[in-house]
Amino acid sequence: MKLESYDFRFHRLSSLSPPLSTLLSNQSLRQSVLLKSHRDLLRLIETIQTAREQNEVNENKQCLSM
Repeated sequence: MKLESYDFRFHRLSSLSPPLSTLLSNQSLRQSVLLKSHRDLLRLIETIQTAREQNEVNENKQCLSM
């Protein structure tokens, strides 16, 4: 019973969107998507590093003011 309902949900999900391979069948499109993902990851890493550095500065200021 559970397996049938799971299959149905999976079928419904898969029928809503085309497979990823269809969307990324073109090599240049696939590369541009990967490059964009890579740039987004680099931006996220930079943001995290900046936040950590700012947090350190704030902690140092708090220690100095005590």
